[in-house]
Amino acid sequence: MTFTPPTLNGPVNTIIQFKIGANAGKYLIGGSFTSVNGNSAYHHVARLNADGTHDTGFTSPTLNSAVNSAGDPFICGNGDGTAAATTDVRALVEVQTASGSNTAGKIYIGGNFLNASTPAGTDQKMDYLIRVNASGGDANTGFYPTVTGLSTGSVSFGNCVNTIFTGEGTGAGRYLIVGLQGNARVSKRVFDTGAVVSSFAANLPAFEPNVGTGKPVTTGFYCTTAMGCPGNRYVIGGDFANVGGNTKLANLVRLNTDGIVCAHPKHPAVMLLQGLNFSVVDRTRWLNARYRVGLFDVFPI
Repeated sequence: MTFTPPTLNGPVNTIIQFKIGANAGKYLIGGSFTSVNGNSAYHHVARLNADGTHDTGFTSPTLNSAVNSAGDPFICGNGDGTAAATTDVRALVEVQTASGSNTAGKIYIGGNFLNASTPAGTDQKMDYLIRVNASGGDANTGFYPTVTGLSTGSVSFGNCVNTIFTGEGTGAGRYLIVGLQGNARVSKRVFDTGAVVSSFAANLPAFEPNVGTGKPVTTGFYCTTAMGCPGNRYVIGGDFANVGGNTKLANLVRLNTDGIVCAHPKHPAVMLLQGLNFSVVDRTRWLNARYRVGLFDVFPI
């Protein structure tokens, strides 16, 4: 099959492939582009067919620029000290299993934006992280990125969202792990209502960025025992100099699901490799080929 992408007037930061339902095999892209094939009705988030052509059945949600009351932009850094676009989509997640207010096929969108549209109009509490239907459009009012998960709750995200991945719970997506801009406690664990899991926030150590305000947490995934982890864990990577002051935890760290840094002895697979007649280089190549660095505890702790 040939792949013919549409014309975009800005960069793409994130892309996912749909796994379920009628859209399985299609792609969803997010970035700072403001038009698709010259049509400004499609912006920041767009769906593509399997051959790369634009699927106009997905309606781009309204995302407003991240600026303050004086009109000055909230700067979302690129990690190298440069500023990102004031309206920017950086993370996408497809809900694959229904849970609570989640319906399979819905989409989480994270990035640098304020006051996303809702059926009732612009909503001041829809900042940096929203959930939309499979067809796109207005942000779901069943999900608010606030401390309580309600429209009356106080805002829980103070800066742009760089990455999102689903965690454990009753149904995939019961919990989301969100990686944020800035320093301090740059990850949050939230329910499918948007409410923050306060115990995770309390246990999570501070992440110190390498460059300025940086964007410390940029990627991560949920590792289960079935995948080879000694217990369910979150593996988090990014551009950070230390975690909780520990410089041995630079750029890559594994957390327990309660937010505490996981410090286990090396996985038996690594111990086995060390006992075999492999050179250090060969062992490293084998581990890299497996792409399970976080799973095998080969990063320093």
